Amino acid sequence: MPFTVGPKADWGLNILLGPVCGAVAGCAMNVELDNILIAAAGGEPIAPVDPGTPGEPVAGNLVPNGDFASGLTGWESNATIVDGAAFISIEGGESRLVKQKFAIGEVIPGQQYTLSFALKGSSADGAVFNGNVQTFDPTGVSATAVMDNITPTPTWQTYTMDFTAGAKADWGFNLLMGPVCGAVAGCAMDVYIDNVAIVAK
Repeated sequence: MPFTVGPKADWGLNILLGPVCGAVAGCAMNVELDNILIAAAGGEPIAPVDPGTPGEPVAGNLVPNGDFASGLTGWESNATIVDGAAFISIEGGESRLVKQKFAIGEVIPGQQYTLSFALKGSSADGAVFNGNVQTFDPTGVSATAVMDNITPTPTWQTYTMDFTAGAKADWGFNLLMGPVCGAVAGCAMDVYIDNVAIVAK
């Protein structure tokens, strides 16, 4: 059966196959299915993209459990762990991975740092992945660095952001990241996050 893919296909295809009976008495069917295939018209079946791996944990990382080897320990989130990575799914609204007051005593005021993380996923109708990192102490926030909006791809990509610690950093870092939806109907995202790291430059 030939068909045409719609203009939006970030979440791939859905297939529904099976027998159906009407309201006629005695309606019944036994059926076996095999070799279900979708191929581009006039071509061979398209092999799935290898999702790869997110890479190795980053050396010198100041983010405790940034590779989620201990599940979500130390993180505030309603994420789940799937294949060793944090997984978040939203349909509208937002959901965040949050880690507060870490690297206390290790942050050097005015030092340049690099935030990096591995990400893959899919999104629809305007959903983006973003967040921020802060340095602060009991008197308040001394610096905030805001990530660019990211639209995840189906394969692992590593994203980085350079930033400078504030003049006051006695309480270390705060880190917030995750998917966000606007007010558009159908806005959604499924995303995997791994190897979250902050290292001094």
